[in-house]
Amino acid sequence: MRKIKYIKSMTNEHFIQTKEELEKIITLKEEELRWFDSNKGNSLPLRITHYYASLIDPSDENDPIRVQVVPSIDELTHLLQESNDPLCEVAHSPSSRLIHRYPNRVA
Repeated sequence: MRKIKYIKSMTNEHFIQTKEELEKIITLKEEELRWFDSNKGNSLPLRITHYYASLIDPSDENDPIRVQVVPSIDELTHLLQESNDPLCEVAHSPSSRLIHRYPNRVA
C-alpha cells in the first residue's frame, strides 16, 4: 500500500511545474523570472514536490533549499569547458539506449 502512495505522489499533479505555481509559495527574484522567460522550449523542466517546496523559507532569498531547486538564468549559460555529453556516452553508444564503454560490460 505504501508503494502505491509513493507512485501516486510522483504524478504531475503532485509537482510544482510552472512559474505561477511557484509564485504562490515564494516571490521570484529577477534572475529566476528570466529563467522562466528564456526556458520556453523547456530544455530544463521544473519539477518540485509540494513537500520540498514547503521547506523553502519564503523570506530568505538565499535559502539553501531554494538555491538547490529554483532555477536561475545562469543555468542556461554554457561555458566553454562544459559538455553536452560529459560522460562521453555518445562515443560509446553503438545504438540507441545502449552504452558499451568496456569490452565486457554493457549499460
